[in-house]
Parts: sequence; C-alpha cells; structure tokens
Amino acid sequence: MIKVSECFKIDPWILTGLIKKESTFNPKAISPTNAVGLTQFTSAGINEVNDQLGLNGTAYASTDSIEYFNNKIKTCIDPTWKHAWDRVAVQKDDPEFISEVKTLIMSDIELAVTYGGILLKTYLVVVDGKHDMRTSEMYFRALQIYNGEPGNAKVEYARAIFKNLKEMAIVTGKLG
Repeated sequence: MIKVSECFKIDPWILTGLIKKESTFNPKAISPTNAVGLTQFTSAGINEVNDQLGLNGTAYASTDSIEYFNNKIKTCIDPTWKHAWDRVAVQKDDPEFISEVKTLIMSDIELAVTYGGILLKTYLVVVDGKHDMRTSEMYFRALQIYNGEPGNAKVEYARAIFKNLKEMAIVTGKLG
C-alpha cells in the first residue's frame, strides 16, 4: 500500500482506510453485489481502471492520464508490470473478460491495491483536476465517487473510512 500511495501521491492512511472498509483486508472478499478483492472491484471499476491505463486508447481517458498511470506503474510499482488484460486468457470483448480480471484481482494483492490506487487517484483528479491534492475534503469527495452508491449512502461510506482512519491512528499511536 505504501508503494502505491507514494507512486500515485495519495495518502497511505486513506488507502488503508478504504481497504479496511471495502474488504476488512481480505483479498478474497466478495460482496453481495459481486465486487471483489481488497478494494472491492466491480465491472464498472475494472473498466474505468483499464480505460485509465489505455485499454481502449484515448476513447475513454486522456492521453495525459494514460501516460501518467503507465509511467508511474513502470517507474515505481514494477518495471516488468503487465496489465490485467495481458494476464488473462481472454480478450476484452469476451463475455468472460471481467470475470477473469476479478479472479486475478482476488489472487494478486499488488494488482488489487494498484487498481484501487488508480481508481482513487482518478476520482481525486475528477474532484480537483490536479495530480497532487492533499486536503481531507477532496479525499472525502473522491471517496464518495469511489463508492458509487446513490444519495446519502456514499456520504456514509466516506464517513466510515474517515472513522477507520481515526481508529487506526489511535491503535498505532499516531493520534494524540
């Protein structure tokens, strides 16, 4: 988590709180809505990350975003990185594509955390339009987008993550 957080310039505590909320740190977690892994990826989340990495070219993500994420992955996550679509046995238009990527996310912790970091960073950029924000309010708004639920559920989701942060700070002695 630290490597992904440093790479994408996102707060490691926020990412840790998100993982605690999403999966209670269980890489094999599956939600009632079929979201999977540490960062609970849905089909929509997988598609969003694959778009940000350039699976569909610039049709769904800007050239800057595609270059940013691919450069960060290669320079500070893993220089031998292979995208999920290159790790599964089927092509993106195959009906089993998302299912195979979900299986991969549940078995590869680095992929799951990296994908979660990419999605959180993408939503931080949506909130502010920059790649270097740090305010709690921006994270709070980005977490609501990450959750994707309608109405007050997304606000409660973001609040729960910030509650997790307080609990983790008390346990680790980071809070006075």
